Amino acid sequence: MAPCAGGYRAVQTSFLRDSAEASCRRCEAGTYRNSSATDASCQPCPPGYNCPPGVESYLSYPCLAGHYCPSSTIRPIPCPPGTFGSSTQAIGATDCHPCPAGTYNHLPAQVSCFVCGSASYSESGARSCVCQGRNRAFQESDGSCICQAGFVFYDNRQQQRSDSSSDQDCQPQVEERCSAVEVRLAATRKCVSAEQYDCTPFCGPLEGELIPELGMSELVFYFITVAMLTYNQTDTSVLLRSTSSLKWL
Repeated sequence: MAPCAGGYRAVQTSFLRDSAEASCRRCEAGTYRNSSATDASCQPCPPGYNCPPGVESYLSYPCLAGHYCPSSTIRPIPCPPGTFGSSTQAIGATDCHPCPAGTYNHLPAQVSCFVCGSASYSESGARSCVCQGRNRAFQESDGSCICQAGFVFYDNRQQQRSDSSSDQDCQPQVEERCSAVEVRLAATRKCVSAEQYDCTPFCGPLEGELIPELGMSELVFYFITVAMLTYNQTDTSVLLRSTSSLKWL
């Protein structure tokens, strides 16, 4: 009987070994076996490499940058957020280095860290940055610092720049006071006339009407002559009215 192929080991059995299927088994994940090996068993995958099932040569699976691979690794282990790994064939967690001060990393398996930017700062090993201006929220997607919800910022021209990155403080948002005949929209917080507000952008061809008591809601209703419908309104509360018979659930 010929020896087992690379990536396979010999099976100890008392039955007749008349085929490769009967006498050989694929090496388990985390192990390998070269076709020229004199040892019939599979060997542990060495540090710096990862071995999926049935590997003949571990050299084909070096550990990727941003990961580390100790002995018998099945798949590369990613460096955690707050660190980075710039070299291949890393063997341990110590090969994942903390992000330097002034940088951050909110993702695993990274080969470098992101720069905080001029409006924020960080200590070594940071997963995020801290905005210098008060009442600002750091945005991991682009490194900017924008006003938190409920706060605003005005530039030197008194133009609102709440979504612009800055190291200046954001101030609490002061809402205008609505009159007795006005309704405050949930999304924009603006006061509008309930009778004159145009619901067409939200209701389409159906006639709509603002519900003064609600700022944001989910209305569930159905037309008796048609079928059950659900209407979600995130900008303002609108009750849809139709010529068909309407019944609330």
